[in-house]
Amino acid sequence: MEDISDALSKIIQAGGTQIGQVTDFGTPDKPYLITYARDPEGNILELEQISRGVPPGIDDYPEKREITVDLPVVPSQ
Repeated sequence: MEDISDALSKIIQAGGTQIGQVTDFGTPDKPYLITYARDPEGNILELEQISRGVPPGIDDYPEKREITVDLPVVPSQ
């Protein structure tokens, strides 16, 4: 995803919660950010923000692809 903070904000606005902190598993020149969240229905999501390409070895796992999840719009109170 392009912006992990934006995606996390949208999940929280829809009634989800953040689990833990955003962690950088990359290097200073190639950050690889990961965090977890729980959607409004209780499902656990792993969010990844990969900069400038894919992490090493991802081509070894062709079934691993980005998944887009549409969250329900919750009216503000």
